[in-house]
Amino acid sequence: MTQERFPQEVIEHLGSYVYCLVDPRNDRIFYIGKGVGNRVFSHAEGALRDDADPTLKNETIQQIIKNGLEVKYYIIRHGLSDREAILVESVLIDFLTYDNFNQRDTLTNIQSGHDQKKFGIASVEEIIDKYSTGSKGDYLYNGNAYAHRSKLVLDVVRDYVVAHPDATLESLLAVFNVKVKFNQPMIMTVGDALKTQNSAGIPAGNFSMNDDQRIHLSAENRRRKEVVVWKYWPDRFFNGFLQAAASQNYKIERVIY
Repeated sequence: MTQERFPQEVIEHLGSYVYCLVDPRNDRIFYIGKGVGNRVFSHAEGALRDDADPTLKNETIQQIIKNGLEVKYYIIRHGLSDREAILVESVLIDFLTYDNFNQRDTLTNIQSGHDQKKFGIASVEEIIDKYSTGSKGDYLYNGNAYAHRSKLVLDVVRDYVVAHPDATLESLLAVFNVKVKFNQPMIMTVGDALKTQNSAGIPAGNFSMNDDQRIHLSAENRRRKEVVVWKYWPDRFFNGFLQAAASQNYKIERVIY
C-alpha cells in the first residue's frame, strides 16, 4: 500500500478540513471525517494494524486493500476553523445517513456551495498540485515558468515526441519509466486510460484528456496513435519524472524564492 502524506507546505494551507473516504470499487463515500495535517490518511493505516477494531469502516478498508486497490481520498472543504469543521462534518454525516434523504442524485442545486472553487471538494492529488511549492511556478523549462507540474510534464513528453518522430508507446515508457497511482505507467493510450477507471479504480480524469493535451504518435498503429499523460504530481512521482527528464538532457531548473 502506498504511504500517503501531504507535504508540509500543503498542510499549512489546509487548516482544518472535512474529508471523505471513497470505495474505489463503486465510487461511494463510506466515511466522513474532519481533521488537520495528515488525518485523512490515518484510517487506512489504522485498519491494517493487528489490533484494529472490527468496525465496518475498518472492514471496508481491509477489503479494498485485499482486492489490490487503495482508498480514494477527497477533501470536501478546507481552510476552516476547528468549529467550522465540526459543523460541516456533522451536517454531511446527517445528510448522508438520514433515510429520507439518503438517495442517489437527489440534489438539484443550481449554485455550488459558497467558495467552492477556492476551498471546495478536491482529490488529495488536486490539493497537493494546488498548494505544493513544486506547483507554484518554481520550475523553469525552455525559458518558461510553470505554475503547475502537470503542464511541465506534458510539455517535456510532447517535446520528446517531436524530437523523436519514430517514438512508440514502448519507447516512451522506456524513457519515462515512472509509475504513478496503483503502480500505473505515467503514459497510456487514450483507450487504456478510459479502461483504467474500471480495472484499477483510477478515473480517466487523472490523465490530461483534453483534445489539445493528447499526444499523437506518428509511428504507432491506429489504436495507439494518441496517448495521454498523468496529471497529478506529488513529490513521490515527480522526483522520478525529473530523473527521467534529466537522463534525456532536458534541463529543468528549480527557482528559489
